[in-house]
Amino acid sequence: MPSALASRSTSVLLIEPERRLALTLQDLLMGHFQTALDLAIAGSLREGMTHLCTHQVTLTLMSLSLPDYKGPDAVRAVRLAVPDTALIAYGDTPPIPLLLEAVRAGAHDVLSLAGISAGTFHQAVECALIRATESAMQAGLSAHVQARTSSVTMPRLVHDLNNAIMSINGFADLLLTRLPAEEPARVCSEQIKRAGTRAAALLESLTPLHKPAPSVLSAINTESGCTAQPVPMRSSN
Repeated sequence: MPSALASRSTSVLLIEPERRLALTLQDLLMGHFQTALDLAIAGSLREGMTHLCTHQVTLTLMSLSLPDYKGPDAVRAVRLAVPDTALIAYGDTPPIPLLLEAVRAGAHDVLSLAGISAGTFHQAVECALIRATESAMQAGLSAHVQARTSSVTMPRLVHDLNNAIMSINGFADLLLTRLPAEEPARVCSEQIKRAGTRAAALLESLTPLHKPAPSVLSAINTESGCTAQPVPMRSSN
């Protein structure tokens, strides 16, 4: 069945230096997404990374044998630079260990193009898109939980520490009122009092950092570290 994304334009990048394989994959992509496809083709990882850093790409298909990077290293480079794109790594007749290494490196799915059917290709595309979406949702949920945990835990911690320090200082004051100036233990009590006073001052300096702030939506800027110069891209008609 065609992808659920076929009802709207889907941005796809194909990183493949060999024309024969590029045409094969282009036909499979056209059959899967039909006319709702914005396809760009790059002949090297450098060209592909330039495109990924300047365009929002939903799906990336990348050969495991590129002229500038090979195998899992290329997969890692794409996943680190653009974690949001669904990534399928493939080869003409890749050995199974290489496909497994690509999965370990972060590929959402892998393919062997030798004798591949349209159904197998469609399934790989759908699996990659689902896995990429799930990863993005989990990352967003994790960030949300961490933010909530920090906003709830830190004020409570400051409050509890403040109570503990007040108790220490209170007992130190009580001891100082009962110990004569010549009493040897008074020196220790004065040390406790001074330490408690310093602790209270430090805690007070931290308190403004943990006061509730107005709720705002912050844009998340993902650094990709892309410094490559623009490279002309080949796009399908």
